[in-house]
Amino acid sequence: MNLFQIYYKNIRVYNNDNIEIISGHKDFINDIAFGYDKSERILASVSDDRTCRVWKISKDQKNNQSEEYYRIILKSSGQSVSFHKQNVQLMMVAERNGSIRIINWKTSEFLFTFYEPGLEDIGSLNTVESAIGLRSADWNPNNLHIIGSVIGQKFYIWNTSEAPVHKYIYSGNVHKDGSKCIKFSSNDENYFATLSSSTKRTIYIHKLTMKVPIKLDVPNNLPLAQIESICWHSTKPLLVGCIGNQLLFWEINV
Repeated sequence: MNLFQIYYKNIRVYNNDNIEIISGHKDFINDIAFGYDKSERILASVSDDRTCRVWKISKDQKNNQSEEYYRIILKSSGQSVSFHKQNVQLMMVAERNGSIRIINWKTSEFLFTFYEPGLEDIGSLNTVESAIGLRSADWNPNNLHIIGSVIGQKFYIWNTSEAPVHKYIYSGNVHKDGSKCIKFSSNDENYFATLSSSTKRTIYIHKLTMKVPIKLDVPNNLPLAQIESICWHSTKPLLVGCIGNQLLFWEINV
């Protein structure tokens, strides 16, 4: 079993009692994703150094020799990366400038690229959204065609099976202070969660057809720190949040 940890510019791979340090990025790593390609274990990472890299994870516990397999030069900081369980050869890469690409990393084929509305030329815009940029994107694990992202106070949902691909199908408001994370449910393709950017520690549960999201309660007796990240349980309707050295669990039955 492998566990992974981002540590500034490096990635730590925990394999039983062994720890491997994967180095190569020149700036802060913003996201990593793990996947399988037949018998190979692969890891993707995106960074503020404007690269996306795919690594082959070594199976040799004594002589760790994971290697960089594939690299993409980005136009801005890489914010999110994801493989899809229905086709691990496909990879989603989201950049701070608002672009989201679907790439076949095995063949180096760029399938398509689309942008968040109004961010096709982020440098020329004088708006809050252009200053903030794309913070997070996610690929619906239950539907290969559904992708979501957050920028500023808005979320956008695309269905890549519908033409035109660059046109979003849903949009709505998230947090007044902006959102830094979006995650689709592993159990129901219609639900996703968003996390606020500030110390208000707000989490909303959204449904694609629901106009008003559900706000999750955070216990008052917890340390006054931000919720750093959220994720869904792979088989149960549970959302997990990380705050300091504690994990919070919410059962989502809506």
